[in-house]
Amino acid sequence: MHEPAPGPPMADRTRDRAALLNQLMLAGVVAVATFLAFAPGFAGDLALLFAGAALVFLLTGAVLLVPWHRLHREWLLVIPAGDILAVGMMRFAEGSTGIGLLWVFPAMWLAADFGLVGIVGGMAASMALFGVALAHDPDHVIGMPTLLLPMTILAVSVVTFVNARRAAAQRTLLDAQARALGRALERTQRQERELLATLEARDELVASVSHELRTPLTSIMGYLDLVLEDPSVPARARRNVEVAGRNAERLLGITRDILAASQRTHDAHTRVELQRADADVADIILRSSESLTPRAAERRISIDTHAVRPLSAHIDAPRLRQVLDNLIANAIIYNSDGGTLALTTRTADADVEIVVRDDGPGIPAEDLPQLFQRFYRGRAARESMVAGTGLGLAISRDIVRAHGGDILVDSAPGRGTTFTVRLPGAASTPKEDADGA
Repeated sequence: MHEPAPGPPMADRTRDRAALLNQLMLAGVVAVATFLAFAPGFAGDLALLFAGAALVFLLTGAVLLVPWHRLHREWLLVIPAGDILAVGMMRFAEGSTGIGLLWVFPAMWLAADFGLVGIVGGMAASMALFGVALAHDPDHVIGMPTLLLPMTILAVSVVTFVNARRAAAQRTLLDAQARALGRALERTQRQERELLATLEARDELVASVSHELRTPLTSIMGYLDLVLEDPSVPARARRNVEVAGRNAERLLGITRDILAASQRTHDAHTRVELQRADADVADIILRSSESLTPRAAERRISIDTHAVRPLSAHIDAPRLRQVLDNLIANAIIYNSDGGTLALTTRTADADVEIVVRDDGPGIPAEDLPQLFQRFYRGRAARESMVAGTGLGLAISRDIVRAHGGDILVDSAPGRGTTFTVRLPGAASTPKEDADGA
């Protein structure tokens, strides 16, 4: 799994954004106050008012242009200090308009960025200028409105300080959680890589062992056939050899299935090659059921083929026979002694359906979603004495899907199991010599 290389850490622009927002708000209010100075009846010092406003706008430009995240934190004091001075100049220019309330903006900035030191420093600077302004205004009467200004600035500063500390704590917590999630993701990815490597090693081992087993098994089956062709072999020995042959053939089939599954593991684009031709699915079903009738008879299971009627499909007949052998064999293995296995063919729109239904104990609901996964065996299969690889259904579904169809299963404990193989009909399938999916 390819992982992108970590890039350089992103610069923290929190101070830049906070400075910009605070300064833009102050500049907006100052712009409005400056505009109102042109109204009739303004009796203050217009030049001093404009000088203070110009200083605010100059500082706003500095906020926009200077990359504060690259400078030492103390350089940021230039902006609120300049704002306090600018508001003081505007307060000197006109003392009756409430311009002193604009000291709230630099006070908020200092409280947020410098904490208690910022609160004390901002209050001290603002109140010093406020006191000088009151001293130069002999007509001003000190009353409740005068005392309300420092109280308002102090209250806003404290609230800003508390909110800033809370936001910083939340940001620290989020950063810690992000680091924890990053470590968990890295650990999960590492475990995933280890698991994939383990699975690949397992599949390689299984494929290697299966490949080595196939050659001696083929030889064994050849010699068993030679024994059966000898007319001098006694009947009892012949029966024993036939049992050995059937088991050797089954073992060879399991080996082929394991090799096929291993090949699909290493090549996600492996195609199931098909040699299609128009064929009667009923003939394939009857030949498959006939070959498995002796196995069913051992457990007194009857195979009902009355509902099998001729239906034509464009299929790979040996591949479909492999699917039906697996489904019918499973229906026999997991059926109840003396039970019934019903085979049916029917049409659904332009498709052909083959139904394999048994009246066995059924499949638990928790096993159904994983039923077609490779190497999966349900709880009932694991607890039984029946051997298996968990590959038959997975390979069967691959074959059916290569035909453009699918396998559906309907089961519940106590009411048997029904497998439905749906295949495109002969008229709806392109006639190609070989294709896959």
